[in-house]
Amino acid sequence: MEGGSSDEEDEADESKWEQEPLDFFKLVRQLAHNTTVTNYCYLLSSYHTNTPATNHHIVKLFSRFAIDYKEEFSALLHRMKVLNLFITIMGDQSIRVKPR
Repeated sequence: MEGGSSDEEDEADESKWEQEPLDFFKLVRQLAHNTTVTNYCYLLSSYHTNTPATNHHIVKLFSRFAIDYKEEFSALLHRMKVLNLFITIMGDQSIRVKPR
């Protein structure tokens, strides 16, 4: 009798969940706010102590805003705080790749 009960629960669980296709642009739109950019800038300002993966993911998100969806979100990254952070990182000699 327990087996029947379990089957009924499985069917009930399946009826509650429906798969939807992932709308990636909708997800990016939800992330594209000044507060999100400000928080990620704050995190990226610690790029020396972040893991390379963390820095990569932040830069990839900014890349999506600036390149992949530039018509919609480029204004988010054209703020002085963001630009100054990028200038600081780009000018940091300690993170440059040394030629072999």
